[in-house]
Amino acid sequence: MAKILVTTARNMYGLNTIRILSAENHEIYAADSIKLNGGAFSKYVKKSFVYPEVSKNANSFIESILDFVEQENIDYIIPSFEEAYVLSFYKERFKNKVKMLVEDYEKLMVLHDKYTMTQLSKRIGIDVPRTVLLKDFKQAEWKFPFVLKPKKNRAAMGIKKIDNAVQLEKASRKINRENYMVQEYIEHKQYCTTGIAYNGKLMGNVVYKNLREFPESGGFGTYRVSCDIPEIIENVKKIVSELDYTGFICVDHLYDPRTGAYYITDVNPRMSPGLYTAYMAGVNLPKMYIDLIDNPQN
Repeated sequence: MAKILVTTARNMYGLNTIRILSAENHEIYAADSIKLNGGAFSKYVKKSFVYPEVSKNANSFIESILDFVEQENIDYIIPSFEEAYVLSFYKERFKNKVKMLVEDYEKLMVLHDKYTMTQLSKRIGIDVPRTVLLKDFKQAEWKFPFVLKPKKNRAAMGIKKIDNAVQLEKASRKINRENYMVQEYIEHKQYCTTGIAYNGKLMGNVVYKNLREFPESGGFGTYRVSCDIPEIIENVKKIVSELDYTGFICVDHLYDPRTGAYYITDVNPRMSPGLYTAYMAGVNLPKMYIDLIDNPQN
């Protein structure tokens, strides 16, 4: 039995992680920047605490985690959201104190930034929508509709379909052009993946699609089903191999029925909402996370 700290315990997939690892007979601890989080009230959690808001004071967040690790003799930390990026940036401070499976910060940022991720995917032979930075966008070279998208976002936040010049002019007034890009609009079906990699090898992965989303126009999946699509799995393997990547990785694709191609549109180098879908499909990602730290050869 190990002592495991799950951070951002408000997430449903953070709570799923708590339940899954408790079933493996581990002692589970939970933490979040808000007091009212699901993990704090779970019967499977021995103790929880509130840390400073990560985006406002990263150093205080790290100090709080380190203090709790020492106080409770925590063996492992599993980040369930983008605090993983901060833990990566400061991971040398955790060396010989607690175990984590987080990639180097520079690699995480290549994938987290949708523009650099798109350029990487294109370079290694993966289909991507036509993409240009908004600051380099020339309207005469594009046809409506297209997509205006932040280079860094989550859950489809900030993404706008632009149907005409009036919409473009209105949307452009409200944003920082340096932080946005323009992408080809594809009539599509979306497929997602959730998985884990170690030293450039994809160790576990499940492809799934949302049957229902909130909002209904597109966003967070609320009902999912697993799928078998070898082309998507190969795309994920290419990215993992190219970066010699380690850690959770989740990739979104758009399927274009006109061409039969699967276009990569997003990569989240962290845990994702599909974690429980993977678990029900027989891929126990939280358990694999612990096992890869201790016994990567097995």
